[in-house]
Amino acid sequence: MHEHKSMGIHYLIRAAILAGFAFYVVKLVKIDKLQYYIVPKMIPYVKVTSIVLFLLAVYYIYLALQSTHQRNEETACDCGHAHSSSISKNILMYGVFIVPLLMGFMLPDKIMGSEVAAVKGMNLNVSSIQTPIMSSAPPLTEDIEDEEQGQEDSFAAIIKENSLIPEDRIAAIEEQLRDKDTGITDKADGEVSSEEKLDALFPTDIYTEEYGALGQQLYPKEVIPVVEEGFLEIITVIDLYRQNFVGKKLEISGFVYREDNMAPNQFVISRMAMTCCAADSMPYGILVESSRAASYAEDSWMKLTGVIGVTEYDGIEIISLDAQKIEMMEAPKDPYVYPYFGDFTDLVQE
Repeated sequence: MHEHKSMGIHYLIRAAILAGFAFYVVKLVKIDKLQYYIVPKMIPYVKVTSIVLFLLAVYYIYLALQSTHQRNEETACDCGHAHSSSISKNILMYGVFIVPLLMGFMLPDKIMGSEVAAVKGMNLNVSSIQTPIMSSAPPLTEDIEDEEQGQEDSFAAIIKENSLIPEDRIAAIEEQLRDKDTGITDKADGEVSSEEKLDALFPTDIYTEEYGALGQQLYPKEVIPVVEEGFLEIITVIDLYRQNFVGKKLEISGFVYREDNMAPNQFVISRMAMTCCAADSMPYGILVESSRAASYAEDSWMKLTGVIGVTEYDGIEIISLDAQKIEMMEAPKDPYVYPYFGDFTDLVQE
């Protein structure tokens, strides 16, 4: 009889744990903060799971009531084995579930920011993370941003270095470029088309074709907006083909992050990227230089427009922004960014 009562207590504890997790999900949905912990596409499944957990809790309550009427141990256990009578083992077993559940209810639901970024490490060289197959950015010359002088020579150098255009076309292209009166058109055979020029500026391999195509769409823009849906992809393209975008303006939003070895006029505008849940989140950002950098509090949110440049940080060449316009803002409802699985070219706003 004592064993039947013991099993009833175990069933009630399990029911309480399952119901607790179900109500915790309900709480997060009610306060609209479930997206702090999982990606939006997983939210419907988590909601369904909370219903299943609640039904399981009801089932365990039923078993607890039934156990008081059982007459033999095997039926009461429902599996033919008596539950452990060790108090310490039971506390450890149930504590694994109860402790995080209590922490979830008691601790505030905070947006991941600088504290998490400091632990995981800020990624400022995003192209090396998002395109690990490419050992380095495509070779480009620093002169391509000068549209008035030396553009033809720079373009010819890019063609020679990358050999992206078929060999039978290279000779015709070089001859066309030597004739300064002809210019670059896409009308006559043997002339260099704008498409071929862009292909040479954005060389790709089988792993970076989508990034190259996105870069070609972003290249003509004087101000490049980094939209939240496509945040990682856009900054990866800019970092991967950084010399192509030097001097152009970038519009981006995020939170302020600093490292101890940064100069007083430097900070990072950052976003946390999440693939599945908070556990796999990683911080990504761009180094910003501003005369008012010290006045911006860590973890404050801003919308920033700056001129793209290239600098060196911790011995690594990275992109940077020379801040021109900064507007403080509230953290967005969904503060995280996510990998984009659609066509990259759809990310470019007309």
